[in-house]
Amino acid sequence: MAAELTAPSILGFPHRPQWGPGAHRKALAGHLRRCRDHAGVPSRRAARSIAASESTLSRMETGLAPLKQSDIEQLLDLYGVRDPRERERIALLTHEAAQPEAWQPFAHAAAPYLRPLLTMEPAARRIISYEPQLIPG
Repeated sequence: MAAELTAPSILGFPHRPQWGPGAHRKALAGHLRRCRDHAGVPSRRAARSIAASESTLSRMETGLAPLKQSDIEQLLDLYGVRDPRERERIALLTHEAAQPEAWQPFAHAAAPYLRPLLTMEPAARRIISYEPQLIPG
């Protein structure tokens, strides 16, 4: 019972569609990784359970690969996530993460290294540092 109390939970992550799919995908990806770590399941075994490679699983757990509902359901079963509220929230976040990004029609105009920043921009709350140009003196 104590393991259930310390199990990772996604219920604290708010569903805010205005944040965009990228924020939901990152939150869900990190949660899947925490669930796998908590369950003590090796990445090779988790990858085999969804007929994927370890590198694909790694990309899923970092938010770089698409997250399919069927794969997530299999992983949650493997990790022992049984709480219906958790699974419902995960399904909602999976649906939100699958939506197209607002900037995707213009992806050809953005350098590949900028795309992750564009993905997370809707969820940004403040600019911590902004230095477009340094003017001496």
